Amino acid sequence: MTRKGKKLIPQVNLGRIPSSYISTIKPVLYCELEDFVKNDIKYGPQIVSIPVPPYRHAFFVDVQPEIIMVSDWIGEREKTLHVISSNNYKTGWKQYSEFMTLLEKKYERQIKFYPVDKKLYNLAKIQHDNNGGGGCSHYIFSWIDVYYRNGKNYHKPFLDN
Repeated sequence: MTRKGKKLIPQVNLGRIPSSYISTIKPVLYCELEDFVKNDIKYGPQIVSIPVPPYRHAFFVDVQPEIIMVSDWIGEREKTLHVISSNNYKTGWKQYSEFMTLLEKKYERQIKFYPVDKKLYNLAKIQHDNNGGGGCSHYIFSWIDVYYRNGKNYHKPFLDN
């Protein structure tokens, strides 16, 4: 499959896919999350979509030989959104943090986040605000077009931000 003449990066989804950005979506059981990481997350680049009630959240994961790279429109701070004592705490994000912990455990390597592209973030934020959601997926698909142009490896953008 191709998009704009490019090889598509695989997308893996956990849980029910709703028909809109916001729904009555619920987190999956922890054992389902464990199974998802164990069986569905592979080496190489992939787009991951998981429930973070009342939304779904899409982000990019690239499992590499020495490290796991992640791109997310809000960046590394999301890794601590489930920690009640954290300044970043948000309800519904526990599954996101558990996913990251399970991923590090499975591959026995650390996660590192790519810097947030401010231009792409601002465009995705407009989308999110105008449509009541969807900013994360708009950010990730645009980010991939800029930074993973060949569908396999990270590339610096054509122009600096």
